[in-house]
Amino acid sequence: MAYQKPPVVVQKKKAESLSFYISIPKKEIKNAIDRNKLKRRIRVILQNLDKKPCTIKIFVSQAALHTPFSQLQDIIKAQYD
Repeated sequence: MAYQKPPVVVQKKKAESLSFYISIPKKEIKNAIDRNKLKRRIRVILQNLDKKPCTIKIFVSQAALHTPFSQLQDIIKAQYD
């Protein structure tokens, strides 16, 4: 069985205010429309989470394109808490 990357990986660090970075490599997802769509989805998910002062780095893989929005939301919420 081959290794599959998780659709989204969240790294969290304590900070003075809330800030986040979304990293979607061009080598992973070639089409700019798809990269922007994923960024918009992730921003909406982050708006609905509790605002804690921290720095969040989100790394997205190609598997996120085929992952339903509700599942993406569950993954990010679980790693955020």
